[in-house]
Amino acid sequence: MEKTETLTDKQLEGAFKTFMKKRNEQADKKQQDDGEHLSSYPLLAWETCITRFADAFESGKSDTKTVDALCKCLNEYLVCWGMTRNSNLTREHYEEQEQVVRAILKFPKLCGKNPEDFCDEYGDAYRQLYDLYETLKGCCAKFSRAQEPKASGTLISKTILGTLGIVPGYDQKVRAVLKKYGITTGSFNMETFKKFACYFTKHHVETIATMTEEAQKLCPLYTRAKVIDSLLWFIG
Repeated sequence: MEKTETLTDKQLEGAFKTFMKKRNEQADKKQQDDGEHLSSYPLLAWETCITRFADAFESGKSDTKTVDALCKCLNEYLVCWGMTRNSNLTREHYEEQEQVVRAILKFPKLCGKNPEDFCDEYGDAYRQLYDLYETLKGCCAKFSRAQEPKASGTLISKTILGTLGIVPGYDQKVRAVLKKYGITTGSFNMETFKKFACYFTKHHVETIATMTEEAQKLCPLYTRAKVIDSLLWFIG
């Protein structure tokens, strides 16, 4: 059996310092930039997207104008994080996100959930996320370039991260760190996410909670899953 390394609080603390520095650098640079697009500011793109969806959940609005604005915001965030690579997703055709946005708006109770809320597969939060995941597998399949279209686990997880903030984005760097430290292997699905949630509930929970409170001073909608996502990305 292959021996895995142990992820330490010290590593997480170092990654958190890097994350905070990069986020503030992006914010300072954005203040001097008059451009409309957030393509050079991926951390700010996430903050913008999660804020817009939080506002929509709070207002309960799902009219055409609201959904169109959310489609544009979600698409811009996904473009910032490289989701146009090897997919049919484009910045110009943001309206193709409508089915995705309308599906997500049906799950307002998932807002603000923490990893520990998903450790019980019979719990309400887990079952709701399962339903959303199954729905997005169908909605996101159209963005695949494969001969037999199949939704990318990376795209699904990045979408949920940007709109609800409750799962990490399972891109190549995050998956590599999760595998290296024996947390989980493979792409995003409910099984790998449950392992992720249970690991960070059992280990590092106080450290992550403290870091999340610090990140919320910059943007109140930072979640534990988003903080963990950023830590893993910078460790990778």
